[in-house]
Amino acid sequence: MGDNLFLKIVDNRKLALIVILFFTALVYINTFVNEFVMDDISFIQDWPLIQDANNFPQFFGPDNQPPTEKGVYSPLKTLVHFLNYQLFRQNPFGYHLIALLIHALGVSVVYFLSLLLSRNKLAAFLAGILFAVHPVNTEAITFLTASVDSLGVVLLFVSYLFYINSREEIINYLLAILFAAAAVFTHELVIILPALFLLHEICFGGKKVWKLVLARVSPFFVISVVYIVLKRIILGTVTRGDYLFGSFYLTMLVIIKAFAKYIITLFFPFKLAVNQEISPGIYSVDWQYFDKYKVLGQSIIDWQTAVSLVLILLIIIIAVKNFKADRIKFFCIMWFFISLIPVSNIVPSECYFALRYLYLAGFGAFLLVAIYITRYFEDDKVKYSNKKRLVYVLVAILGFLIIRSVLRNSDWSNELAFAENEAREFPGSAQANKNLGAILLSYGRIDDALNYLKRSIAIAPYADTYFVLAQAYAEGRNKEMERVYLHKAIELDSTFAEAYYNLGVLYFKEGDNLKAKEYLAIASSLLENQNNKQFLEATKGLLNKVLSDGK
Repeated sequence: MGDNLFLKIVDNRKLALIVILFFTALVYINTFVNEFVMDDISFIQDWPLIQDANNFPQFFGPDNQPPTEKGVYSPLKTLVHFLNYQLFRQNPFGYHLIALLIHALGVSVVYFLSLLLSRNKLAAFLAGILFAVHPVNTEAITFLTASVDSLGVVLLFVSYLFYINSREEIINYLLAILFAAAAVFTHELVIILPALFLLHEICFGGKKVWKLVLARVSPFFVISVVYIVLKRIILGTVTRGDYLFGSFYLTMLVIIKAFAKYIITLFFPFKLAVNQEISPGIYSVDWQYFDKYKVLGQSIIDWQTAVSLVLILLIIIIAVKNFKADRIKFFCIMWFFISLIPVSNIVPSECYFALRYLYLAGFGAFLLVAIYITRYFEDDKVKYSNKKRLVYVLVAILGFLIIRSVLRNSDWSNELAFAENEAREFPGSAQANKNLGAILLSYGRIDDALNYLKRSIAIAPYADTYFVLAQAYAEGRNKEMERVYLHKAIELDSTFAEAYYNLGVLYFKEGDNLKAKEYLAIASSLLENQNNKQFLEATKGLLNKVLSDGK
């Protein structure tokens, strides 16, 4: 009875998609109570650009992203943020609803793509449900800022669907081009789409007439090239930052380990966090917090790099060996690796690992797993009892993936829950402990904040950690310790304008106008060089007050 019902669901495309979308909603229903977290603050809550329709022309100019996102050019993403803000203002519920709808569209297109590529309804069903509920995708959806980026990936999927169906329909081909352009200008990391379409032609294009193949794919290359040229003209650069300590070689060693981590996390999604530890002392973002000696001490023959490289090469070799006999396997594996090229830091981006990047790459992995499972079930040589055991295993795995995703969604419920998870998953991270300390301080939990801040300092002393530690002592009305840690912050970073400013304020409150004048003057000079106009105005105002009192 159960077998027959399942087969009826799988065999009926509409019913199969309804079931997949049901599980999609089941996984993400608990996100509707979540607040704005992390970059949501700067991209939604505190971003003046999207809050006024008169700013529309600026969506396409050099300042179309928040100040912290310099080097990114995604005008349509800014437009989507604007539209969302007009609809929902400061209410996170509406943004989570849009995020779920984006994912639901992505799931639907992935199901139909899997159906076309595998020509098997069971494989398409399994690929769709894996894509829908897998916990690595939560960061691309539950994280509201990333969900808008994910819209770019979904538009790529839509473009690809039209592309596959465009052999005899010119309108589908034109729609593929239109959606491809929209995808690239929504999320810059999907500029790799022409290579993915070329991969499709290599694998499934039939008899090759290369002039026709290249002509067919060329408009998509043009879109990517036009985007790169426009970004270079408008922003003056196509990069974000530089290679790790100026070294392409060291950066690539980190990326090799990151790629292996992507593969492992897909199959063992246990430790989920934004700022993952790629290897001891090396994390996903903010290279300033990396252990310099761990980075510089990397080698192609150190065990983690060597094992990671062997794993990657072994998978690629399996793909190449199966090119003629099993093209779908080659396609899935190469889709995975090609999709990750834009985030490989060949062009520096200063983000070395992010689970949300698997929203595009994971499609290949999920389809490959679905095909393997389907072939096992359709193999007449396999005993029915073994197939039945596998069903139980798959149901258990599906249950685990759903529960893990729901729990991961709760990590994004608010700033405190998010910071607690980061520190819990990677307790050896100085940054994670510092961030949690800062959040606890904002909640008024001074003793807990001091505990995590001191733990961060014990791992690695950084100027901004000392600065937050000084703020914690200020909240506890311990002026002497506040002074000590502000001075420590300045010792580590002589350009730390905020630390100079706080020292100036501290001395002014104590009536020491001479020292207050000294530190406020330094802060003012630094802020002027840093072009921080808003903070500079406040600093100069206080400095004038000090000078006036001195007279």
